[in-house]
Amino acid sequence: MKNFLLSLSNQDVERATEIRLRAGQKAAVTGGRRIFSQDIVPAADIRLIADAMLGHAIHARQEELRQGFVTLPGGYRAGICGRAVVRDGSVIAMQDISSIAIRIAREVPGAARALMPLIAQEGRLSNVLILSPPGLGKTTLLRDIARSVSEIGYFVSIIDERSEIAACVQGVPSLNVGPNTDVLDGCPKAQGIPMMLRAMSPQVMITDELGGPADASAVAEASKCGVCVIASAHGMNFADARRKRMLREVLNTGVFDLIVSLRAVGEIGAIYKENGEKIAQDLFCRDGGHRLHGDGDQLVGEAFKKGGCAAGVGARARQAGSGLVVPRKYNGGDNPKGGRGGRACGGQSGAIAGGRRDAGKPADAADRGDAKACF
Repeated sequence: MKNFLLSLSNQDVERATEIRLRAGQKAAVTGGRRIFSQDIVPAADIRLIADAMLGHAIHARQEELRQGFVTLPGGYRAGICGRAVVRDGSVIAMQDISSIAIRIAREVPGAARALMPLIAQEGRLSNVLILSPPGLGKTTLLRDIARSVSEIGYFVSIIDERSEIAACVQGVPSLNVGPNTDVLDGCPKAQGIPMMLRAMSPQVMITDELGGPADASAVAEASKCGVCVIASAHGMNFADARRKRMLREVLNTGVFDLIVSLRAVGEIGAIYKENGEKIAQDLFCRDGGHRLHGDGDQLVGEAFKKGGCAAGVGARARQAGSGLVVPRKYNGGDNPKGGRGGRACGGQSGAIAGGRRDAGKPADAADRGDAKACF
């Protein structure tokens, strides 16, 4: 197994998102492509790897194993599959581990840059719910939003139930979540949100993978206290979320101003208002920047109005370092209400966009998305 991983090219290592091990099958690394080992993985090796991941204390971590995964230092999540021990209808332990799926956590500075003009507008932050199936980058996007709003100066509290957003080691974040961020690690959201409200007086509350009614009630309470809530949940899009009872309860709280659905790794499928109206689609990192294509000119214009950007944002915006590209109609030269196209969100609304960047100044390498996959 070690030799297989060491044989991977630097490019494959940088793009890797998952390592999957199955007893009696070839190991696989998934990223830009799927790469298989030459040899099969013996069942004995799976058990040795699992034992090492669990710190040689598998019995002490059975509570985590009952949920089907464990969180490793650095924010990695290892899904575990084997023989479930069931008592009175509930899983009480996991034995005879036969499959392991290790999801690789990555910091991608700038992953949230294209969203920030929509999140931060008119002097306030919007409540945002990010939807996607597993593995498309919800947590990476949340992490970069936390970093961005924290760097502007907001007090941020993260309830990191699965230790994936900040990847705390002995209570200290190992990933960059910003200078004004406090992290409650390993605490269930329904309990952690009111704890942080009382203890840390946050302006922004960030958490991952909302679930049942207790989570919905907790985020609603935070919103009533005047705290901005930014969270994620499993769902394909707005319509899919409405069909799921647990997510429907979250949406029915009326907390979230914007619902963002991810379509693929590094690609936002659509952005919706609270009522389900789609205001933009196809927002993604590519060629070192972010491109926004609206579902018709009206949606593009609405997205940028809601983002607090100048009406003159246009196709020349990339040259000004913003990386935002919209249809030519919204170029300053074609829009009688707009200024020159180069103003964009990196210029006039740079402060709102989390930016320490002036108009005309190019983004740094991290902001340009040099990390192969955006998130």
